[in-house]
Amino acid sequence: MAMEPEDDFSAMQKRITNALVATTRSTTQVCAEDLAFYRSIDPAIANGLDVQHARLLALAEKLLANGAAGTAIPRPKLPDGDSLETNWRGVVDVIDRLLERTDTCLDEFKGALKKAPEQVATSTTTSAAPGHTTSSTPYQGKVPRNLNIIKPQRFFEEPPNNKETGAFKPLLTSKPHAIVPLEESLRHQSPFNIQTGTEQYEHPYKVEIEQYAYPSFVTAAAEPTPYLDYESTSATYVDTLEGLDEMLQELKQAKEIAVDLEHHDLRSYIGIVSLMQISTRNKDWIIDTLKPWRRRLECLNEVFADPNILKVFQGAYMDVIWLQRDLGLYLVGLFDTHFACRALKYPGASLQYLLKHFCNYDAQKQYQMADWRIRPIPTEMLSYARSDTHFLLYIYDNMRNELLEASSPEEDLLQDVLQRSKDCTLTRYENPIYDSERGLGANGWYRLLQRTPTMFTKEQFSVYRAVHAWRDATAREEDDSINFILNNHNVMAIAREMPLDREWMLKIIQSVSQPVKMRIDELVAVVRKAKQDAGPEMMDVMKQIESLDISGKPAPSKTHGRQAVPVPVKETAKDGQNQSAFLTPPVLKRAVERLKSSQLWGSMFPSKQSNGARPVISMPLPMPAVTAEIFEGSKTAPDSPAPQVEHAYVPAAQRAAPQTDDVFIIKGSKGHKRKLSEVQKDAAANTPPDPQLGGEEETRLSKRQQKKAERKQAKLDKKREAAGFSQQADEMQLDATSDIDDAIISDRGVPDSRAGSEDGEIEDDDDKDDEEDYEPSLTLPTAKGQLSARKQAKAAFKLAVKQAYGRVGAQLAALPPSRSEEEKMDRKLERTRLRKEAKEQTKLLFPALYPPESIDYAAQPSLIVGTEEQGGKRKKKDKGGVKKAVFDVYNRAMDAPKGLGRAQKGQGKTTTFSK
Repeated sequence: MAMEPEDDFSAMQKRITNALVATTRSTTQVCAEDLAFYRSIDPAIANGLDVQHARLLALAEKLLANGAAGTAIPRPKLPDGDSLETNWRGVVDVIDRLLERTDTCLDEFKGALKKAPEQVATSTTTSAAPGHTTSSTPYQGKVPRNLNIIKPQRFFEEPPNNKETGAFKPLLTSKPHAIVPLEESLRHQSPFNIQTGTEQYEHPYKVEIEQYAYPSFVTAAAEPTPYLDYESTSATYVDTLEGLDEMLQELKQAKEIAVDLEHHDLRSYIGIVSLMQISTRNKDWIIDTLKPWRRRLECLNEVFADPNILKVFQGAYMDVIWLQRDLGLYLVGLFDTHFACRALKYPGASLQYLLKHFCNYDAQKQYQMADWRIRPIPTEMLSYARSDTHFLLYIYDNMRNELLEASSPEEDLLQDVLQRSKDCTLTRYENPIYDSERGLGANGWYRLLQRTPTMFTKEQFSVYRAVHAWRDATAREEDDSINFILNNHNVMAIAREMPLDREWMLKIIQSVSQPVKMRIDELVAVVRKAKQDAGPEMMDVMKQIESLDISGKPAPSKTHGRQAVPVPVKETAKDGQNQSAFLTPPVLKRAVERLKSSQLWGSMFPSKQSNGARPVISMPLPMPAVTAEIFEGSKTAPDSPAPQVEHAYVPAAQRAAPQTDDVFIIKGSKGHKRKLSEVQKDAAANTPPDPQLGGEEETRLSKRQQKKAERKQAKLDKKREAAGFSQQADEMQLDATSDIDDAIISDRGVPDSRAGSEDGEIEDDDDKDDEEDYEPSLTLPTAKGQLSARKQAKAAFKLAVKQAYGRVGAQLAALPPSRSEEEKMDRKLERTRLRKEAKEQTKLLFPALYPPESIDYAAQPSLIVGTEEQGGKRKKKDKGGVKKAVFDVYNRAMDAPKGLGRAQKGQGKTTTFSK
């Protein structure tokens, strides 16, 4: 007994899965071991690993070569293990190709996709829709979207021509219910298509539609006819010519029919009608429009163009175009429920809303965007398609009655809906013509830029137009939509980045489609050539297009009798860059048109009756009463200066002092911090007496402040007397210190802060601290009682050193600010050196503390090894564990030999010598 194909596939799948699982487990166990260790201790293992490594690389290279055969993907070569990383992109491309082929084969095996011979030969009799899908499908409970299946348009008797550049000629071979014969209708041509500028054919049923009068049963109220039970009935699936003839004979007997279409536009350049649903009062049909003989559906014009049969659609605008383009069908006598929703002002206008409102039926709208090319069609999708027309005639009955009830002699809502429906049937399909120069049209580059506020350079704009044109040409050749080839986001990204190699290009593009993978080198060449041959600037081209009307001709100077409103545009700024790019020309144009048509401003702007004359705009404001008191001030001040012109320069001597309510002092004139009490004291001294305070209160406050100041001054004098210094000696000491600091700074070339600085900025936080340390008003530290003469001298010396340090910091703050870390470090070293020299110079003023003496550097102890008198070595601890007293010569940096560097002083701290 032969094994069934499904069982055979299941057994093969099980064997492959078991083999892969065993291989994966073995690989995991081997990788868990320390192979490097075993390789180092056993040469035999090392040789075996090398042999298996080379064998696996050779096998992988053969598999990749087999997978890349028959494609444009270059075969990756794997001579060693490192080549796997360098050629990783090529390996991924081959694997992706293999996975896509696997998906296609699985779809063919499971029935989701039929092979080409089967599709051509498939022809079944008319059957019930549910019975048509009794076989199980792999999409139970799922919504199939964008399937990778063979394109059905390849097997059409008349496949679509995507490269047509002329006018679209109607597909009609006969014209039922004609007033004007078909030959005469096709002979007449309009002058031009206003969008493409090409000639076009007249609508073949234009005269019939314009002269059409709706039947009387459409304009009369009637009781709605109930629909048949949805669950107990089924649709008839039509996929043969015999079934088509049977359906046509039944449709001719109907007075109203409901029609709907299912469309697919991702894997087709112009789109493709995948399914048609037609319902009468007592029957539903589902027609397969993907059959090779689909053009023979033109016979339905005997019903669609019949003026005695009403055709009910929901949102028929695109359906009218699709019927003309694919099947050559035209509508005479349309009722669009979408226009009825708008006339009745329903909160919703979708079919889903109408089904819920009138029939309490929840439509499964998740199947609206499904891939309707799938054959056989799953039961769930057939049920959704049938529901689109099964209830539509009942909905029409209710909406017709509501329109009649809501109409009035002044406003006939039903006639308005019928007229809008008639105008919709006059819509014509035209071939999509790509205008690479101006980018006009539905799929042109100008429309995308108009909706995206992007500014491109000359090179980027050239690349954008070139890539956009390449995408359109590739989509036409592959018969895919432009968004499937390359979506708009990727087009803009390529234009911004301008990649010049395939690796860069693949990194930029998101979700690379198969056609782009096959033509990646071609796309890179397009970008490179467009970048080299950069054309005009983007704004120049956009302005040129904006100066044309939609027909491509120069726009008139006046629009509907109104004077065009000029829009000021800045040409260039100081740096030569265009500063008016905030609004693109399309935005400006829409704003101007909206302004001309707006009624918000009334008659403020010129109209047709005013012949372009601008009205005089007067906005009077009430003025205060003028009295003599207003001019009284001018008589009392005859010598007041003349009034200054606004924004005129006023010298500093003539400027008025700023009026402030409070005094905020952060630092004094010499940079030191002040206490709150001092600030309050100065503020009280500078504040004039308040006239509102009484004399007694003012006297009491002034006495308190005076006593407080006297107490502070007494404390200060007492400290100075205890230190043995008078005010005059203190000032002389400060003047001497200042002279020494000035001499040191002038010798080093440091600018004096008293001469002023350009920016007045502080170099860093350390210099700021130095400035804060400079406090001339600081008193000498004293203890209780009379100090000894040496302690007094030391206190004076410390004060003088601190003042010298402050002056050094103030002088360094006048230097230009440091920008880099290296400059800041140099500035800190310079500050340290200057402070050191200032301290040495200050010591000269205190000979009692630092008598002048000559230092014999040769007699000083070594930093690494001590002198012979000191033993030259560190003293170790005694056996008892008691450490002898040691003396660190360099424990303090001030006691170190003068002239030594910082690093040497630091090293000296680590060496101790015996006492």
